[in-house]
Amino acid sequence: MNISNVQPPKDQLGEAHRLQYIDFIDAIRHDREPFINGYEGREALELVRAVYMSSEKKGEIALPI
Repeated sequence: MNISNVQPPKDQLGEAHRLQYIDFIDAIRHDREPFINGYEGREALELVRAVYMSSEKKGEIALPI
C-alpha cells in the first residue's frame, strides 16, 4: 500500500476522530509516535469500560480494572 495516497475516512463521529486519523497517517509518513499512542488509548478504553461496569453494578468500580 502506498501511504502517500491514504486519506482519513469520512468520520461520522466528529472532528476529533478525523484529526486522530490525520495525525496517525502523518506519524506513519514521518516515522514518529502518534499523539495518541496505544497505551493512552488503552487507558481511555479502560475508563469507558469502568463507566459501563459501574452502571451495570450500580456502584463504584476501582481502577485499574
